[in-house]
Amino acid sequence: MKFFFSVLSFVIAHLSFSQTTTFYDADWKVCEKKNAAFYRVVSPSANLFEVKDYYINNTLQMTGYSTKKDSLVRQGKFNFYNEKGILIETTPFVNNIKQGKSFSYFDNGQIRRATNYVNDAFNGETSYYNAKGILIGKGLAKDNYWYGKWKKYNDDGSFMTNIYYDDKYTFDEINVKASTPNHIWIYFDKTEEDSLITYLCRPVNDKQNAINKFSEAPDVEIYIPKEKKEPNPTSTQFDYKFSINDPALKITKVKMDKNVESNNNLYRYFFIDVSSKTNSFTIGISVKEAKFPFYESILEEFVNNLKVEMK
Repeated sequence: MKFFFSVLSFVIAHLSFSQTTTFYDADWKVCEKKNAAFYRVVSPSANLFEVKDYYINNTLQMTGYSTKKDSLVRQGKFNFYNEKGILIETTPFVNNIKQGKSFSYFDNGQIRRATNYVNDAFNGETSYYNAKGILIGKGLAKDNYWYGKWKKYNDDGSFMTNIYYDDKYTFDEINVKASTPNHIWIYFDKTEEDSLITYLCRPVNDKQNAINKFSEAPDVEIYIPKEKKEPNPTSTQFDYKFSINDPALKITKVKMDKNVESNNNLYRYFFIDVSSKTNSFTIGISVKEAKFPFYESILEEFVNNLKVEMK
């Protein structure tokens, strides 16, 4: 019996000696316990080191394994938790680089996002769900930004629209390419009415955060009449200068409604009539008045760089 307690005491002492605890401030810089927002407990485990991070209130914040004891080199699956101790993300790592299938979660445990990492960047099929577990968006990621055709669904799972992410677009009906340097353009599936086809586009500066940024960008709508005719006149008209670099296209009219109130915001609306040998179309641009100075050069680039695509 004495031998048993001696061995047990040795094991406990050995584990206590091997285990380390380090305190961190809110910016994850090493600090004294009295200034800490988090703390980390590292314990040896086979050929790795088990790492557990805690909020200062002792709620688990992260679990996983490291190849090193004194610095965090993630290896294998890591779990991340919010301040309530609820799992919010699981992501695999190889030598501290995100590699493989990653999931984020709602507080109720339902999957929020399922995506795939290759070398720390989103790549491959990505899906989004609502808190009820219903698919609301699905498409591809490429080098950490959304790419190509995405399908968007309503909260009840019914199909809403297609969304396209790319650096340039060709609108089939008019064989025209719309693009600007250094921007990703997002457009929604075309809407067809009796006499009109409409594309809704938005430019985004930050490709890596495109899916969150597109709602802040100005609306650029391409109105394509199914038959050639003059678009309806706008209310208050202001001249605004645009030019088109492509000689195959011609601007016939530029009209602007300035400071139009909508949804408790002031907007500027542009209506630019463009014609080519094969068709005529209208570019409609809607920009919040407060954001107009920032987006003015982008919108001019968009119009000035319209090109006819030969098929």
